[in-house]
Amino acid sequence: MFYHISLEHEILLHPRYFGPNLLNTVKQKLFTEVEGTCTGKYGFVIAVTTIDNIGAGVIQPGRGFVLYPVKYKAIVFRPFKGEVVDAVVTQVNKVGLFTEIGPMSCFISRHVSLGMLGALRRRDASHDHLWKHPRKALTQSCFPFSPSRQRWSLIPTPTHHVTRQWTR
Repeated sequence: MFYHISLEHEILLHPRYFGPNLLNTVKQKLFTEVEGTCTGKYGFVIAVTTIDNIGAGVIQPGRGFVLYPVKYKAIVFRPFKGEVVDAVVTQVNKVGLFTEIGPMSCFISRHVSLGMLGALRRRDASHDHLWKHPRKALTQSCFPFSPSRQRWSLIPTPTHHVTRQWTR
């Protein structure tokens, strides 16, 4: 699920950036350090929307670097158990399905039982139908059409468990 939350971050700035464009440099460094990262507490930071406050810098003794505390608002993506998400199937092999869900990759093993998997819904412009998982391994022969790079939605059952591989 996507959230719009307030966050804090500290920017460590080298003395060569001191000058008339100091605040713009702090903002740019915030964008590059924060956007696209993943934290366990908040999830994936998709985009920084507003910068609320850039605090007074604290000079680091003996180094000359300055530490700026920054308060900002960002859009984050934090998936939770049982959430229905759109996924793009990127690979199908003997082991299972590999999908991409925004910034993360998801692996669905062929050993997941039918009760745990639920159903897959194909998201296609030509037709949108519910396809039940047949009673055999998830291989290329299981799909009545080519699943590569197609859009799918996982519709979980109450006992839905999917093995996830988190990547950056």
